[in-house]
Amino acid sequence: MRLVMVLMRNKVFKNRNITSGVAYLINMTIMGFWHGVTWYYVAYGVFHGLGLIVNDAWLRKKKTINKERKASACAFAR
Repeated sequence: MRLVMVLMRNKVFKNRNITSGVAYLINMTIMGFWHGVTWYYVAYGVFHGLGLIVNDAWLRKKKTINKERKASACAFAR
């Protein structure tokens, strides 16, 4: 949480979505090292970090698609 606040305050990345993605990846990689310093635990952490990033991007995209559909359905109904 503090890392994200520092990165956003210093404007290291363009927007908060990229900042949260980097924070997810760093956090899950550290968790992989926490479980063991073998390649499969670290790969497990990186894999789950990437999964969180993809899931977050998908939810944002889905939200915009649903808004567009709702707006076009309301315009079409008139």
